[in-house]
Amino acid sequence: MISVQVKQEATDHPYKSLTVTGVEARRKCIDSNHPFVPVANNFARQANCALERIRPKPLTDSNFEFEMDFLKCPEFFVADVYCGTARHRVFATHKQLELLSTCKRRFLDATFSVLGDPFASG
Repeated sequence: MISVQVKQEATDHPYKSLTVTGVEARRKCIDSNHPFVPVANNFARQANCALERIRPKPLTDSNFEFEMDFLKCPEFFVADVYCGTARHRVFATHKQLELLSTCKRRFLDATFSVLGDPFASG
């Protein structure tokens, strides 16, 4: 019964921490004097399995469109720039673009080596 509630909670709130969902479910077991109280991680695993069914498939290449309804701020996506086979997306607020236009110097800092190719399998 509790595991069904955990799975339902996970699908109703997909962006809620699964650990929090597991801890809350465990607390309900304790409060209801349930004879067997599972570990919170077991509930988190059950919630994760439930979410696997509703998650979108992983992207295979960079040719995809953003769901602007999901972003809830269509003006934040400024440009989609192609340079050869590379694709760059530019995100900024109106205020950020305003500040950038008044700058005399611009600096770039990035850590490209931390994340591998997001579209490579394995």
